[in-house]
Amino acid sequence: MPSVTGTSALQYQQFVDFASADGVKDKTILASEKTQDGDLTIVAKTRGDFRGNILRSKDTRDANDAIRASFKQAIINLFGVTSEDKLPDSVKTAMKLDDYGKGKPLTARRILSVKAAVDKQLEEMAQSAQKSLIASGTTAIAGVDIKQLDKDAAVKERLATVIKTCGDDTDVLELIKSDMAKAIFEPGPHGSTVLLSNDRVSAKVDQFINKIKSLKVQTQDHPKLYDAMKPFLWSGSTGDLRPEQLSCMVTAVKDDLDLRELSNLRPDASKGAIKDVALKFDELLDEAQMLSGVNDGSTSEWQTSSTRQMFGSMILAKGLPEDVSARELQTALRTTTAASRPMQPSSDVNTAEIRLSQLKGLLDIYCDGPQAFAGRSTDQD
Repeated sequence: MPSVTGTSALQYQQFVDFASADGVKDKTILASEKTQDGDLTIVAKTRGDFRGNILRSKDTRDANDAIRASFKQAIINLFGVTSEDKLPDSVKTAMKLDDYGKGKPLTARRILSVKAAVDKQLEEMAQSAQKSLIASGTTAIAGVDIKQLDKDAAVKERLATVIKTCGDDTDVLELIKSDMAKAIFEPGPHGSTVLLSNDRVSAKVDQFINKIKSLKVQTQDHPKLYDAMKPFLWSGSTGDLRPEQLSCMVTAVKDDLDLRELSNLRPDASKGAIKDVALKFDELLDEAQMLSGVNDGSTSEWQTSSTRQMFGSMILAKGLPEDVSARELQTALRTTTAASRPMQPSSDVNTAEIRLSQLKGLLDIYCDGPQAFAGRSTDQD
């Protein structure tokens, strides 16, 4: 019967390696022994216990609880969280946490059930990364077959690093999941895409976490501004924006803009009132960029300007009346004749219609996020 020796603390992979080894059956019960060097070894318990045993001695129950506690801690360490309640629900279900602390043995079958739950999470994330790459037109990845991305061991290892680095911050992990490829890949030479090292993945996620923490502090009294801004910090083109620049952007909208005229932006507003607000909205965007001193250097068109999109979402978050539903307003602008928007200016389109186009597009981004808008045809109604 095989055994697996590790350090003074058993790791998740050691449990998996043991449970997956030749000669280990589903009902095999695990135990741990200490070596002369102080390391721990996972071994198969050969006597003194079996599944369904109701006459276990105290020593047997304690030994079972100890190996279960080691396994649970290994899972907690894998996900970088501080307690079992912060583990993914599917993993907690597979672990059968109600069996812990009751002297019950840990079997190879239970370990493999947990492994299946962990692998499913990683495969879903790998598929998300695959979709992101395909949508971006990527065809060549150094060392990775894009068609087998969800089966690639190196990719899964990087995704596990993402999960562990995010730790307890499920908010950050959900944002990263919107574009998983960005977390583990980067552009390489000659138009290729390169899989990052685990250290680079961890550093990239850490940098994003620091941006999110900074935004939380800046918007602690304005949660709507936080919700409006946070999707851009991962999905938007904000890599060159320093934390102090992001702070200036939030301050400009939070403290410096007069947003009273946005009170007229309602689903039942007249066409004329909506057009007036659209013109004012454009002025507010210009004022916000001027006050913050932040311009991403792209064209002035809102479709390609990530800072203008961020300002638009923040202005809507702070300026829309409390009793106005952004979704209802979005629907109204999509269905009213006054809100039909040309996506690009032309010789037969007046200024009011262009500004109305901008307002509707930025409202779409505010409601659905930058990812929902990315890649949409610019002549779409």
